[in-house]
Parts: sequence; structure tokens; C-alpha cells
Amino acid sequence: MFCHRVLRNVEIAISLGVLCSVSAACTDSRLEFASGIAIVEVTVVDVVDGLTSEGRTVVVQGNRIVAVEPTSGVRLGEDVVTVDGSGKYLIPGLWDMHVHAVEDDLPELFMGLFVANGVTGIRDMWGDLDIAARFRSDAEAGGTVIPRMVVAGNLVDGEDAVWPGSNVAATPEEGRAMVDSLAAAGAAFIKVYHMLEPDVYFAIADRANEFGIPFVGHVPTGISASQASDAGQRSVEHASTVFIDCANEPRAQRLQRYESGWNYEHCTALAERFRENGTWYVPTLVTERGYTHLNTPELQTDTRLRYMPPFIREWWLPENDLFGSDYSDEDWRTARYGFSHYLGVTALMAEQGVRILAGSDTPNAFAFPGFGLHDELELLVEAGLTPLHALQAATIDAARFLDLADTLGTVEAGKVADLVLLSGNPLEEITNTRKIVAVVVKGHLLDRVDLDRMLAEAEAEANGST
Repeated sequence: MFCHRVLRNVEIAISLGVLCSVSAACTDSRLEFASGIAIVEVTVVDVVDGLTSEGRTVVVQGNRIVAVEPTSGVRLGEDVVTVDGSGKYLIPGLWDMHVHAVEDDLPELFMGLFVANGVTGIRDMWGDLDIAARFRSDAEAGGTVIPRMVVAGNLVDGEDAVWPGSNVAATPEEGRAMVDSLAAAGAAFIKVYHMLEPDVYFAIADRANEFGIPFVGHVPTGISASQASDAGQRSVEHASTVFIDCANEPRAQRLQRYESGWNYEHCTALAERFRENGTWYVPTLVTERGYTHLNTPELQTDTRLRYMPPFIREWWLPENDLFGSDYSDEDWRTARYGFSHYLGVTALMAEQGVRILAGSDTPNAFAFPGFGLHDELELLVEAGLTPLHALQAATIDAARFLDLADTLGTVEAGKVADLVLLSGNPLEEITNTRKIVAVVVKGHLLDRVDLDRMLAEAEAEANGST
């Protein structure tokens, strides 16, 4: 009977690409792998329940994880590339769920910065679908590694659109037509924005719900976040957006709202609505901090500015800021006080069970590509989330939001091989997500030497020395 069970195990093992002779099977029940990548003696972090499993060997073949087993139960052939995971921690690849990177005027160096920081997937909130296709094609042809991209296409705004180049929908009919055209073009979701009139917004919502394509983004000025949630908006972006519904003076000017503070009952009611409707919240705290602290020496002397091209460095100067270029010193102090409200609102949302996603909103103010996602995780913890909850917001919950949890978001056999190897436990200190030893993207192993080279290349490109 024992031998029968082992033979059955051999059949399963062969289906996974495992090589083991039947004669050996009755004397050695270990799984044997002749090829692939193996991270040996690593501690695997379970981002679902926060447990850790020590002494594991994780085997990757092609772009899939094929085994997560106790090291004692695995035999590795000579052709297996091994990575010493002793004293290290393995987590799923990270997702930045709010970026702007797939555009003509943004450099491709962003892609290297994402990967070098363990960001193996991005949700682009206003991207060019043709450029996304080119990025993917060029990466495949050139053998380069880029993150997975889920792209909205052009955002949809009203007649007085905030940003030049936006898709404009002035009537309900135009709003419905915009949903149809974006869906036909391959957009993963519809991005709505500030200046949409309420009747146009609700027409977009109805058509998107009818079509079965998610709509996400900002909340137009003529409606509330609660109304957007009731309409089926899948995610609401930015703490500042949610804060408007929580503020004691929601319709006051930005600085006046900061001074008036926020109302716990208002915010609890909004959180309940989000929770009941399944609306996700993407606070983008790193960008909110950037715009409220833009004139501080801590930001203006950030050493990571060396990775940004000159036009972005100029954009991030206080005198060039869209919101605060005419702020007085007192205005800046009020703005910084307002950021503390954003942390408080985010803490309440988390406490009330609202589902949260980690997004940086790069390249907005001091949200660095790749690095900014780690900043966001730390700010989520500062707001009151546990390290596990923050980590979930960039891994398993990102996969759940994208309906990809069957293939992404955890370290399990059968899942896609997007992984980050760390030298510290992120469940103890969220800052340990920065301590990256190696990254696996779609089954491609990048060690610390590779990652440092990618950072150096990005710095050289940013400074025109390539």
C-alpha cells in the first residue's frame, strides 16, 4: 500500500515537471526537480493569515511556482539555479494599484524602477493602450523584464476637464458612448474624473455596470462619495476625495476644510456604505503627503531625486505646484495639518472594514516610481494598519480586486512566479519590504546585482548619460 501511494505521488510529480524514477520512488519519496529556479531554506510569508513557514524550498519552472515544500522533501538536479534563502523571507510580488506610467511623455526608466523595487504589477489609472501594447511587445522582443500592466486608457472628464487631453463627455449619450469605445479598445476599466456632470456620471455608471466593465477613479464635484459607491464605483481614489465627505465643512475650500477637521459620524457612515457596496479605497497617502509637504527640506533634498528626469524635478518644486504655488507659510502649515486628517480618515476606514489598496499615484509629487509603493506601505502603517494589512493591500487584495487571486497574490504552487525575497520579516517591520535580495518576475530571476544595475541604468537615463 505504501508503495502504491508513492507511485501515485510520482504520477503527480511527473505532471509538475518532476523527474523521479519509479524504482527510486519506493525508497525516496522526495520530489526531484531537474530544472528551474529554487529558493532554498526560505521562510515563506502567508499574506492571507500572517503566518510564516520556515525551512521551505520554493521551485519555479517557466513562469509558475511548481512546489512550496519543506526543504527535506525536495531533491534538486544539477541544472537547477539555486538561491540561498536562509534567514530570508519570501513574499508575493508587490502591486502599485495607482500609477501613471504608460504615457508618451513619461520615460520607460519607470519600468526598471518598479521592478528593482519588487513592484511586479501596476494598475495604470490614465494610460495609453497603444503604448502599453508597445511596452509589452518591446519587452518580449528584447528579453527585458517589466511589470504586469492593467491599464485604464484615457480618463473621462466633463466639459471643463482638469487635464488637457482627457476624453470629454458633456452629455449622458456621450458618456455611454465613451464606455463603449474604451471597452472596445481594450481598457481594463473606466476612469472617471472631477468635472463630470451628475447625469453624465450616472449614465457612465449605468453603461459600465451593464457592460460589465469596472469604473473607478475620482468622485465628481456634483455628487458625494456615498452616491458614487451606491452607483457601483469599484474604487475611490485618494484620501482627499474621501475626506471631503468626512469633513465638517465638506464644501469649503481645501484649506478651510483642513482647519474645520472631520466628523467621526459622517466618516463612519461613509465607511459603512463602502463596506456594504464593496467599494475599495485607495488613499495614495504618499502623494497626499507630497502635495501637503512640498516645501519641506525633507522632500526637496530626497536623494532619490537622482532617478527623476529634470522635467519631473521641476514639476515637484513648490513654485510650480498646481495647488500650492501661491501658498503662504501659514497655508503650508495648514496643509500639513490637513495631512494628519488623511491619516485619521484612513485609520477609520481600515477599522470599519473597508477594503484598501496600496497605490502611490506616481509620478505625482514625490511619489517615486517603485520606491513610492514602499513609502505608501509605511504610511498605511503610520495611519494605523498592521504590517500584515498593509502588505495585503499590495499583494493578495490587489489580486482579489483584479479578480486574479487564482493566479496571483500568494506564494503557492500553481501561482504565477512573481516573488520578492527579503532579508527581513515584513510582518514585524513594514520597512523590511525595502530589504530586497532578489525579485522573480514572470519566472525571471533578478538578483541584487541585476537590481542594482537596473537602478544605475535608470539613474543614467534620468540624467541623460546613457
